[in-house]
Amino acid sequence: MSEHPQRPPQPKSTQRRIRAGRPPGRLRASQTRSSSGRSVIAVVFLLIFSLAAIGATRWLFQQGLALAPTPTATTTKGPTETPTPDFRATQNIADLMTAQAFRSAQLGIDTPTPPPSPTPTGRPTATSPSEAITPKASATIYQIPLPIVIRPGAQTPTPTWTSTPAPAAAGTTITVEPTATPTDTATPTLTPTATATVNPTATPTLSTTPIVAAALNGVVKTATTVRMGPSSLYTATITILENQTIRIEGRDSTGEWVYLCCQDNIDGWVRQAFLLLKDNVLPPGAPTTADPNDVRWLALRQPTVAPPMPVPTSTPISEDEYPLYRRTPGNQAWESTMIQPPLVYAWPDPGQASRAMSSPVVVSGFGVYAASEDSHFYSFEKATGNQRWRYTLNRVVRMAPAIKDTTIFAVDMSGRVYALQDQGNQAGLVWQNDLGIAPSDGINLWGNLLYVPGANHHLYALDQATGTVKWDYPTSGNYLHYPAVGNQLIFVGDGQISALDALDGSLIWTQDIPVGAPPVYAWPGTVALAELYVADELGNIYAFDANTGKQLWKSAGNTRADGLAVDSTTVYASGVGYVKALDRRDGSLLWEVPITVKIVGGPIVAGTRLVIAGQGGFVQIFDAEIGIPIGNAIVPSQVMGAPAVTREWIFVPAGDGNLYALKGSG
Repeated sequence: MSEHPQRPPQPKSTQRRIRAGRPPGRLRASQTRSSSGRSVIAVVFLLIFSLAAIGATRWLFQQGLALAPTPTATTTKGPTETPTPDFRATQNIADLMTAQAFRSAQLGIDTPTPPPSPTPTGRPTATSPSEAITPKASATIYQIPLPIVIRPGAQTPTPTWTSTPAPAAAGTTITVEPTATPTDTATPTLTPTATATVNPTATPTLSTTPIVAAALNGVVKTATTVRMGPSSLYTATITILENQTIRIEGRDSTGEWVYLCCQDNIDGWVRQAFLLLKDNVLPPGAPTTADPNDVRWLALRQPTVAPPMPVPTSTPISEDEYPLYRRTPGNQAWESTMIQPPLVYAWPDPGQASRAMSSPVVVSGFGVYAASEDSHFYSFEKATGNQRWRYTLNRVVRMAPAIKDTTIFAVDMSGRVYALQDQGNQAGLVWQNDLGIAPSDGINLWGNLLYVPGANHHLYALDQATGTVKWDYPTSGNYLHYPAVGNQLIFVGDGQISALDALDGSLIWTQDIPVGAPPVYAWPGTVALAELYVADELGNIYAFDANTGKQLWKSAGNTRADGLAVDSTTVYASGVGYVKALDRRDGSLLWEVPITVKIVGGPIVAGTRLVIAGQGGFVQIFDAEIGIPIGNAIVPSQVMGAPAVTREWIFVPAGDGNLYALKGSG
């Protein structure tokens, strides 16, 4: 008997329809039509949802809210489709056009020697013709867990750093992904009533045709001597008197000296500081918003006679070296190589002295140099940390030494200045000179002179070859700081900031500002041809035209800055409780991060990184563009002097008698 396959059980609803007299075929047709209708409805809803999602995504990208795992290091731009008039953007474009015009004025005229400070890549430049740099808002305080490296076998100090987690066990490395994604969107602070509509994101069309003023007019502010070349080393010719009208036909590369010609039988060079440029008109093709009385419109000019002796110049510094307290004679504390976290200990064992290290670190060639409380000066092998030699001094050296070629200059706390020759496995004394007064800060070098600030408020200039005092300049105030040197000027900070002729110590200009940190010289400038940055004792930071002393801007603050650094676009400041960044063009705040420890020596720029060392042993690296901490390390003792940074290396002198070498490993 044949068996029929069993029919699958019907749903109760279907059974009810069958019992009601509906044939199964009609039932299936009805179900098919119902399913088709539902499919159409589902497709319509899917289309509507897709269109809505696309619109939402487009809106998010327009608003700059596209999600990303980490913050970008480039300047955040605003919406680009429907720009509104923006005073800041208008000013930025005008600044860019003016800067390009000034650069164009130099094309085909002269190729000056590159500035002693390096120009890092991958960072927006203040005078770039392709984009305007919009000031960033103040940085949020990010509590971000960070990788920490702790020296094996060391006792870990109690962390007091704002963004540092509890320390790990010795010999371990902790890597934790950041838990916060900061925003960095600039907000225009001023939208004045305007008659013209300006696109804030537009790129101005900049001319590459040289724009040069044949001459500029001016008057003499104070009687001065005309010389045959751009330096006080050149022979003096005549004296021009106050209020005398003059015609200026050229300048040197930094604008410190200008060339006068062809009026009232005047032919020669004077310092720009002694003149007032006035009643000029812009050269053809220059931006209408530019200053017609700016010395940058003038063509570069070379002297037609040689000086009696060569004019000193600053030698470019290799990225492998850190020869001075703030690296360059201008105190910029800036090198272009970027350190990549995480940090690791680079020497098998630290460089060791018998007592605490006592001075900041300098680096040159194969050697890393620092002094100790044991009254010895040490040199360690840069690659390994092995001691190369030590030299016995009269007393302890606590202020920054300086090095030029193979000669090391140091001053002990009795005021005795030493010149030591590095001979490889030993050091030899070249000369010593007892000033009879303790130093107030470290040694700076320029040309054939070295400069020593004294606790008696005198700046001493010594001959590098003999140690003979060439001149000294008396100041007054609370503290005589480490000086900065730019072109042929030395900037001295005490109860006022003074610009002196670096060769003979004569006063060029002064401003009555009680100085709170070593000044910083930068060339080329962003507003003036050369600029000087000064922090006062009240917390304010100033920018001056370094050649004339004219104030360019003032950034108000309420906490004193005790360290400054600069790169091509930004001024960095550190003080008790903070690290911050200011726009070099106008002093506007880019970001600020609170710090709970005292910073030793001030910030150091390494490419797009900022390095600081806390007194308690923390070394921290920030993204210099947005102020986010991105890596740190702990040394197992107090930091006793300013660190040195060369390429990926950081050298830290510590209170346990060791000199530690950290190295970026990313």
